[in-house]
Amino acid sequence: MREIFQDLGKKIEQRLDKENLDLAQISFEELEVFTLKVNLSEFETELSSLLINQDLEKQVNLYNNFGQPPITLFNNNHFVIDIYFWLHHDTSIHDHSFEGSFKVLFGSSLHETFNISFEKNYEKDIAKTKISKKSSEYLYQGHIKKITRGQSFTHRLIHLEAPTITLCIRSINDIKHKQWHHFSNGLSIEKKEINESTLKKFYYSEYLFLRNHENAQVFLNQLIQENSSSENMNFYEQLMTQALPFSEVFIEVFHQTLLHTYQKRDWFEDYQSFYKNLEERHLNLESDSPILRLIEHGYNTNLSKEEIRALLSSYKSYKPTLDDLELIESFS
Repeated sequence: MREIFQDLGKKIEQRLDKENLDLAQISFEELEVFTLKVNLSEFETELSSLLINQDLEKQVNLYNNFGQPPITLFNNNHFVIDIYFWLHHDTSIHDHSFEGSFKVLFGSSLHETFNISFEKNYEKDIAKTKISKKSSEYLYQGHIKKITRGQSFTHRLIHLEAPTITLCIRSINDIKHKQWHHFSNGLSIEKKEINESTLKKFYYSEYLFLRNHENAQVFLNQLIQENSSSENMNFYEQLMTQALPFSEVFIEVFHQTLLHTYQKRDWFEDYQSFYKNLEERHLNLESDSPILRLIEHGYNTNLSKEEIRALLSSYKSYKPTLDDLELIESFS
């Protein structure tokens, strides 16, 4: 299986050298003709064999939960070919600092795009924005989407089948471009991968708390002040989603330190309000059923009952059952 992705990567390399086209366009064209002639079970078996018997390329996305997991199968230090496994169904509204394309290998997703208007800069990496939905469509096996940098491609994917698996060809080392994570209440925080140096400093602060709490608190305060607000908030999100192996004691200390540092800032009130409202109102039916996942998403994004019913009816020409309709009607 590895040879298939290596050949795909080399073909894209050659076209990038010869043609006056960007990675987004070339990768889209190559994914149009790329096929895997295996079912899901066969794909998992072949990938398991590859992972056991061969060393992988240098991996990207090590310190975040984008993909459960993400696996890099080609890396030439300019672009990568990744496989993303999705078991959880709702990703954030975000744009990208990179370019490329992705293709659905297995499963299906609801794909939504958005218009973003920046209204106020709280800090250089945190803003108040106005979000409006631009489009909504289903992506099924074989569907391809081009990824462009910046606000023109701001989107969200709700993965409906567990697993849904996507193949992504994307540029790397795009340090000149920003990437934003948008909360539905209009708070936007720049998305940053935690670099190795910063991560080691946090690990060291955890060590200090086991030695001398007072010295550790001084060090952690200084570290938070040294970092940008978005770096601190991205690290905090990683802690809370258990993407990083820190102790519960350190997570609580970091949480309290973050509260002390940011509690009087307007944007942090918006951040806390978002999660408070999510906790109070969020519907989780704890199901892998695509239909129930759609009902959850419709309720959690304040769609009307009529809009939720239309959402169900447009999924693979599905006809909502009496149970589905009763569940929708039960929402107040």
